[in-house]
Amino acid sequence: MPLELLLWTSYVARLLRLPAPYEPDIARTAYAPRATITHRINVFGFARQKRDAVAAHRSQIGSSGLAARMFGVLLQLPPQAFGVLFPREWFVDPALSSGSPGSVHRDIFD
Repeated sequence: MPLELLLWTSYVARLLRLPAPYEPDIARTAYAPRATITHRINVFGFARQKRDAVAAHRSQIGSSGLAARMFGVLLQLPPQAFGVLFPREWFVDPALSSGSPGSVHRDIFD
């Protein structure tokens, strides 16, 4: 996910008094700025697998509190709804990131 999108999501979550996905300091070092992203892949067709992969990280959320409840709701969504909310994956290929800025591939085999 682009850093800018994560920071915007965190900002909106704070405005709505919801738990932010990450603290701003963690987000700035754990995610890539949009300008460095080389691939944006549509994974809507793999929503069930993506939801199951996200579920494998449940221990990172904890078992109580609002964040845990929201995480549980996300995991209960039908695959199609989960796919609408999370339709993409983003990647940085270091061999390409120094190439032409703004050029984003839609296929990992480009």
